[in-house]
Amino acid sequence: MGVNSNIHSALIQHLSLMTPTITIAWENIKTTPELEVPYLKPWLLPGETTRVTLGPNSPWQKYQGVFQIDCIYPIEQGHGDAKTKADAICSRFSIGATCSYNGEVVTIIKSYPNSGDNDGPYYKVSVSVVYECYSNT
Repeated sequence: MGVNSNIHSALIQHLSLMTPTITIAWENIKTTPELEVPYLKPWLLPGETTRVTLGPNSPWQKYQGVFQIDCIYPIEQGHGDAKTKADAICSRFSIGATCSYNGEVVTIIKSYPNSGDNDGPYYKVSVSVVYECYSNT
């Protein structure tokens, strides 16, 4: 696996261990959500990778990006449950929190909820989790 794949695995593992549990619609896995059942939809937005040590053979690179988690709830039931889940995700991915996979350690820089919006038969609040990972692989 590459570094970005390890970062993604670390973040989704960290999310999947969150309690209380909720259905998660994983990327590229067929999911048919039930209309009245809330669920999460995470996806990774890798950013620019930069070299962080000097010299032509510098092995250390900084990977950074955003782990986006959509909190999807039934429409017309208010914003409370979706925003409560978004707040819980922000607590789980708090500043300085770490998670790891295959030796790659991912550090959370910040996380924050975005404004809610109607999306078809659902109400959606997205959470942006900004991360970084230093790697020499």
